[in-house]
Amino acid sequence: MGDEYIANLDDDKKLPLDKIANALCFTNRYVLVECSMGAIALRSSQREWQPGDPDCWPEDFRLCYDDGKLLLTIHGSTRQERTEIIHDIQSVFNNQNILLTFEEI
Repeated sequence: MGDEYIANLDDDKKLPLDKIANALCFTNRYVLVECSMGAIALRSSQREWQPGDPDCWPEDFRLCYDDGKLLLTIHGSTRQERTEIIHDIQSVFNNQNILLTFEEI
């Protein structure tokens, strides 16, 4: 299990997950690992996934909407990497004039 963060969002402030993924991949050099109706999973394009390593997740982080909230799960990252991921996601929302604040859970 990774580190989890949650952000409250009004329904009219929710961005589609695919739009978030596209923005993160375009501006922050992430690679989309999975995109489904309920979740997206991304990882840094500079980090290699090693399928045989049980401690290596295929994604660096996962985003999904859960009960009106945006849930962020970050796997195997340093504090600096977690801070950078959170900042990158907040930037996507800020570019749409939406203030997004994550709380660790």
